[in-house]
Amino acid sequence: MRIYSSIKKHYLLIPSITLYTLLFLPFFTLLPYLDGYNEFYLAYSFFKGNYFEHWLEYEPPIKSILLTVFFHLFGIYSYTFAGYLLGLLGIISIFLITKKLFDKKTALLASYLLATSGLYVSTSVFSLNDFMVTIFILLSFALYVHKKYIVYAVCITIGVLSKETTILFPLSILLVDLYRKRFRYTDLLPFLALLIWILYVHLSGHALWNDWNFSKTASGGSLYTIANNIVTLSVFNQYAYENWLHLLFLNFNWVFWILTILYVIKGKRNDNFYILVLFAFLYSFLVLSFQTFSIARYVLPILPFLYIYSASYISKSSYQKYLIPLVVLVIVLSLFSSSDPISNMIWRKDTLLSEKVYTSNLDGRDGMTYNMEFLFAAKRRNAIIYSNDCKSSIDLLDLSKEEISIFNLQKCK
Repeated sequence: MRIYSSIKKHYLLIPSITLYTLLFLPFFTLLPYLDGYNEFYLAYSFFKGNYFEHWLEYEPPIKSILLTVFFHLFGIYSYTFAGYLLGLLGIISIFLITKKLFDKKTALLASYLLATSGLYVSTSVFSLNDFMVTIFILLSFALYVHKKYIVYAVCITIGVLSKETTILFPLSILLVDLYRKRFRYTDLLPFLALLIWILYVHLSGHALWNDWNFSKTASGGSLYTIANNIVTLSVFNQYAYENWLHLLFLNFNWVFWILTILYVIKGKRNDNFYILVLFAFLYSFLVLSFQTFSIARYVLPILPFLYIYSASYISKSSYQKYLIPLVVLVIVLSLFSSSDPISNMIWRKDTLLSEKVYTSNLDGRDGMTYNMEFLFAAKRRNAIIYSNDCKSSIDLLDLSKEEISIFNLQKCK
């Protein structure tokens, strides 16, 4: 009876979950590609008992542990299923957050926006680390706004142990709570976990991720680089500018920024709003300014909160009958094409297996992962590999010995 009551209470989630499922469905068991493969292989190495073999390339162990469980239960191809389930969790979380902060109508619209976000869908298939960060932040914030503080602390701690940059979210909550003279000892759990993790890494003779650090302070490590960026104002660098352009403009992001700004002008601002603003600020200046490849998915943890406030503005606007068709058009265009007029002025387009996608000199092909076009290209690559068509785009089909062995593939000769 309780299960039926819960389903009935949240039946509004069915349309957004259905949309997300339809977008995801064609890509179940898709061969991991680009960073999708790199991250998959780290999890596979963990699964095979060789976790420490690739230390310099990996983040904390939560993703590897999670995928190892899926590998044991459902087989190697289940990594896409894991991404699907996590994606559902994110959609449910944004619905619960928005319903608590606003109302059901706004929650429904926010869940639609997330479920049809090209960046969200394209990173979910391979459970990329920044997607994992986004899910844990959404889930933990849902718990926080519903005052489940102990479970929140546990959840965000797990998020920190999936990627260290997640710590900026509990830091934002802690700072706002301290300003309001609120304090809970459980809020210190993610910071304690991060400290233990850092000590463990260094005591074992290794270092935090620093493999693609292009700054002048790279030899000092990633933490030193971040600290130096703050002190010397090196946060203002070409990599930061590129990431900020992604955040503000890439693939119609500017539409949701405009809607959010309109909400800010007219809407009410409370502690939850300030938590999200502080997180966006810290993440933009500490993470997006790090001197490494400027890849679109790095901005993903901020986007769901744009969707929440965009949805709030739309749901209460007297121009709703014009805004909803406009947003639907933006969703369709951003999902299936690279036709944003502002993005067209900023970035060039490269061709990836017949798909023309935005790219820049500061990222590689991984920078193309921002909508369904990347997944369509990856699916074409799948078909070519399994047909063993050696005349098609050989440079994109360069398979490692490990990849051939894991997926039982044939290599072109």
